[in-house]
Amino acid sequence: MYQSFRPLVAAALVSLSALSACQKTPIEPVAPATLVARWELTQTTGGIGGGTQPANPQQLVEVVFSASGQAQFLLNGVPTATASYSLVTAPAQTTGHPETFIEYGAPVPSTHQFIAELTATTLVLRDDNPDGQDLHYRREQPFFCGTR
Repeated sequence: MYQSFRPLVAAALVSLSALSACQKTPIEPVAPATLVARWELTQTTGGIGGGTQPANPQQLVEVVFSASGQAQFLLNGVPTATASYSLVTAPAQTTGHPETFIEYGAPVPSTHQFIAELTATTLVLRDDNPDGQDLHYRREQPFFCGTR
């Protein structure tokens, strides 16, 4: 009788080890304070044509995320729009995992982007669609009058 249970026990152990190997590690939520900064677009990747495109040096594109929940969009230093923003965790279509999305209020329509990378110096926003783009930003250092 002991011999007949042996294959069952072995199968159970293999199943348990396979299930434990598939466990997902918890996703660290994005700290809103890390996002609060002035960010300059440096390049885009992906999109319908694919590839990497450096930012146009004639068009300085920036976004400023404030601690008060406001996002200001600038082109060559001139504000083009200001909108409220919030961070929402939801499953992403492209990754199948929970991601931190940035949702903008009026007048900027939500673009369904999530934060693909956020470090002290780098922000990557990814469109949540198969032919979407990644927008790569670099944190701008604070400047004082006349130093920029």
